[in-house]
Amino acid sequence: MTTNEWTNIHIPSRKVLTGYHREVARLVVEHTPPAGVLLDVGAGLGHVLQLVREAAPEMELHAADSSDECLDVLRQTVPESELHPLTDEPGSIAALGEARFDTCVMSHLLEHTRQPLETIDAALHVLKPHGRLVLAVPNPSTPHVLTYNAARLNYVNRGHVCCWDRSHWMNFLENIARLNVIHHGQDEVRVFPQRISSRIGPLKRFEHLLSRVVPRWAHSHISVVEKSNTGHPVAEKAA
Repeated sequence: MTTNEWTNIHIPSRKVLTGYHREVARLVVEHTPPAGVLLDVGAGLGHVLQLVREAAPEMELHAADSSDECLDVLRQTVPESELHPLTDEPGSIAALGEARFDTCVMSHLLEHTRQPLETIDAALHVLKPHGRLVLAVPNPSTPHVLTYNAARLNYVNRGHVCCWDRSHWMNFLENIARLNVIHHGQDEVRVFPQRISSRIGPLKRFEHLLSRVVPRWAHSHISVVEKSNTGHPVAEKAA
């Protein structure tokens, strides 16, 4: 297990590629120039960066994380990326440089932060004008989670500070943070055990198809934000 001191959670060292890794990577490639500069905040074990590297080998990769253990893993999984250690303050993201990156990714990170608005603001700070911020958060209202919780008392993910169902996530981005959201999407509705569906193509395709029919049941909410030129920080607009 690797320990992320910033978010006080544990990342399984054998965590495998999932639907949200693939969808986030796809959106990164779609919204970033082929030779653009990408920052993955909370890069973890490097799954998104590995997928991006395969699809867009000319892209310049940067990985940021607060866990020394994760940074050690990233040196092995994406050795061509530039690594940036973080602290538990959003300001450590902003300190990476103003208007430096074409795209910033925060995948399954925001729900662990105590200051989600300030963290988004810091990510927007490091983006170039009209740069893209790709956000993914887990959905607490999936059939899988609700069924699992029904069988256990007082079950929570101990690292999650916030959570959003699909409607509250969209409201958070559009009406509270007042961001320029250009895409709302999702990954997959998890019906079968991941160890089974990941090996059987038709099952995985069914889960992806089901997410289009019932997006509110998907495992992750995934959105793309375009940086505006207003110059007003998110935290100020939401105050």
